[in-house]
Amino acid sequence: MALTNRQRGDYFERQVVHTLRAHGWFVIRAAGSLGVADLVALRKGNTPTLVSCKLGGRIPPSERAAIMDAADRAGARAVVAMRPKNGRVLLAAVMRSTSHLVPLDTLRVPARAKAVADEESVLPGVPT
Repeated sequence: MALTNRQRGDYFERQVVHTLRAHGWFVIRAAGSLGVADLVALRKGNTPTLVSCKLGGRIPPSERAAIMDAADRAGARAVVAMRPKNGRVLLAAVMRSTSHLVPLDTLRVPARAKAVADEESVLPGVPT
């Protein structure tokens, strides 16, 4: 059975969450919120980051403006996460001065343990 676009997008969001957490970020996923950002990523010593996950890397002008406005209000940076090839997540900054995305980093998606539960609904170290 083939995955729908929504299922592929949800899967990619979870991959980005897992990847950022493996690289030391605290990540909150706003699944199904239809807000300007799919993820909020925080790490000590780094600027808070609003992340929009796009499998193809294309972000429409209206979404670009919305995430930039939200990032400005929050004192955060706007980033798009995309998948250039299997096993990697490319992070690129959304800049107001250009319609192009500025590459920031390419992260390897870590192997996921078979028994790992869906982490989005559970804060690390907080009993459920």
